[in-house]
Amino acid sequence: QAAPFAQSSPIFKDLKDYLLQAENGIYVPDYKQQNAYMYYDKFNSFFRKCGADFVKIDNQSMTRRFYKGKAPIGKVASQFHNAMEASVGQNLPHRSQPTQRLISITFGL
Repeated sequence: QAAPFAQSSPIFKDLKDYLLQAENGIYVPDYKQQNAYMYYDKFNSFFRKCGADFVKIDNQSMTRRFYKGKAPIGKVASQFHNAMEASVGQNLPHRSQPTQRLISITFGL
């Protein structure tokens, strides 16, 4: 199974402080709220600069798979959710009309 981020890539070097290594050896976003916020902030600030109005993140399928044994799943899910919500709220505008630009991120390697 390939790692989502090659360790030699510029993005890995930029995000490495916000990643942790899963049991299977791949690097995934750290679930701890501050690190998860910083990880998502990097992406959401980039999307904002690209003109995105809305981000849809699906990460439920990776929670048990990659964070097993790291912390209780409820804690992992809660901290992830809080970090993602804070980053999206900080970076992307909240509009009442339908969005024209949608960025969809799916984690579930």
